[in-house]
Amino acid sequence: MKVAGGYYLGVDMGATNTRVVLIESQGTVLARKSRPTGNWKGTDQGFKELIDHCKLVTDEAAQYLSNISAFGLGCPGIVDDKRKVIKGTTIPGQGDLPLASMVEDELGMPAYVENDANVAALAEYHFGAGKGAESLVCITLGTGIGCGIVLGGEIVRGASFAAGEVGAWRIAIIKDGNQETPNLEALASGLGIAEQAARILKSGKPTMLVNLARRPGGIAGKTVYEAALQGDKVARQVLDDAACYLGLMLGNVISLVNPEMVVLSSGMAQENLGLLEKIGTVARQVAFPTASSAVRIVPSRLGDDVGAIGAAALAIACVSSGEELRALQNEGGA
Repeated sequence: MKVAGGYYLGVDMGATNTRVVLIESQGTVLARKSRPTGNWKGTDQGFKELIDHCKLVTDEAAQYLSNISAFGLGCPGIVDDKRKVIKGTTIPGQGDLPLASMVEDELGMPAYVENDANVAALAEYHFGAGKGAESLVCITLGTGIGCGIVLGGEIVRGASFAAGEVGAWRIAIIKDGNQETPNLEALASGLGIAEQAARILKSGKPTMLVNLARRPGGIAGKTVYEAALQGDKVARQVLDDAACYLGLMLGNVISLVNPEMVVLSSGMAQENLGLLEKIGTVARQVAFPTASSAVRIVPSRLGDDVGAIGAAALAIACVSSGEELRALQNEGGA
């Protein structure tokens, strides 16, 4: 089935920022907007903010409006089998949320929802570093940690649509002589890195983080990166530890899935700190040798747009039964 029109809206509803893009079917971004996500105080308020944000993009690209075929959303949480309802959503105070139907009623076009890490994997598979690969794992490192798995062009969703939740994996560590088992996000996500740095600050170790913590908002993941780039040893150790934990996780994912490619989508991969290399080195040490030798570990090519582009790719796949994207993938060339 051919796609009726050539343009698609994609929204990445991140914990920190919401990004909207308008793309054509080959993946070219025609318009984009980004704004802080803020606190959802209720479905009506949060939904209105989302729709207003999308309309900013359609206003900017008004010449394409009549040919927008569908709308895709990447959201934290578990999405149902029809890609219409966010189940057990992470939006505070909400239960199941029929977000796709709400968007369809408001904007008058087909809409589809998927987990945010899954759409990031779709974006890299069809338009980014993974184009031409048969199998791909995309690890998203931001406020939280996500994992999207694409095998043969299809997202691996699991029996209850919760596949890839690696942020919940437990890591055994020894602290003050006692074994603890925090989850991976507590150690290596943006929030986790900030929390680890804050704990070290309380110990009184000399670090420039003391002064940076006095800024509005206190310590954040970006604060730790900034200090590490300026040579702060404490900040560097926090990031090295996080990279080690991420490498342990990734090595196990590589052994489990045996992918052709792993894409790391994160500022951690982009900063000149050698953290991507450290993650890859640890992962290859941990992974089953045959799987380790077959995989390529690379940074994202799509940057901050990856989630929104992936949401638009979801819309393309749902409207065209995947034919349009399969044709693009067969053109190959990673």
